[in-house]
Amino acid sequence: MRTAYLLVGLLIGSATLFGNPITLYPYQVVACGGTGQPACTVHGITNVQPVPGLTKAEFKSFFSSIVGATETYVWTVRAASRSGVAIGSVDGILFGTIHTSFVFDAGKLVCCTDDRPFGLANINDNGLVVGHIPFGVENQGFVADCCGFLTAQSPLGISFTTKAPLFTAFSAIDDNNNISAFYFSQQYDLFESPEPSSILLFAVVAAVVAVGARSGRKEY
Repeated sequence: MRTAYLLVGLLIGSATLFGNPITLYPYQVVACGGTGQPACTVHGITNVQPVPGLTKAEFKSFFSSIVGATETYVWTVRAASRSGVAIGSVDGILFGTIHTSFVFDAGKLVCCTDDRPFGLANINDNGLVVGHIPFGVENQGFVADCCGFLTAQSPLGISFTTKAPLFTAFSAIDDNNNISAFYFSQQYDLFESPEPSSILLFAVVAAVVAVGARSGRKEY
């Protein structure tokens, strides 16, 4: 049985060590919420709460290289992860040059500088954010890593298992990395699908555990 656990540990350890923690697998696309369509089931967290350290002084410091230190800011927290990473919108009201979203992590602002219509809508506990970015005359939904410097405004590449529209917004992301998306007024649930190698890994792990359990069983 010890050998079985060791092999399982090596398999899982290799997957963790060599895998990219923000690799997103292809998404299944399900139209939902309309006539004759299933109910939409993907919902993100809000968990809006007071965010210690998120102050006017912090915004002044973050944007000082863009507009100087005399701008005055108003902001709204849209969502916060359980680890305390908060996202929201912020506006400069004195000069009116700042209209963007923000990410506040570990006591400091780490994003953003892109102006609206860029916007962040939701965050999950895996450190991913969703929102929309300008794309031609419309907007496009996107998903990004929340917490590197300015990474929340740098979309990650995603793919789909079937033909998908050019989504105009991503409005929510849950802790399974499933996404609520819109193509104008039509809503979609996007379900992340495990890649075949992941399915194979779990199958091998399950088989090894079963073999180990049989080998450790005593016959009477």
